[in-house]
Amino acid sequence: MADSLNIYELRYGTRSEDYPFTYVELVIDSNGKGEGTLIPAARIHFDSKNKNQVDVENFGIYPARLVGVQLRNKSWLYLLRSIQESKGVN
Repeated sequence: MADSLNIYELRYGTRSEDYPFTYVELVIDSNGKGEGTLIPAARIHFDSKNKNQVDVENFGIYPARLVGVQLRNKSWLYLLRSIQESKGVN
């Protein structure tokens, strides 16, 4: 089966299939509101030499900023508050 490449990939010698993940990072406060980042095409590396650091490389496109994020499910908000209380975060 032949791989289909789009014009951008052919022109610049890149391969989107080398970036198989979508990466989302959310920061949500105790009220269930927050913001975050979305990278639609990412390559993820786990660096064991740097205390298991996670390195995220995007596919040449800028990450999207997520604003106005809200938890819709009350059980998630309860879980988030429980975690914050156990860590001593107000």
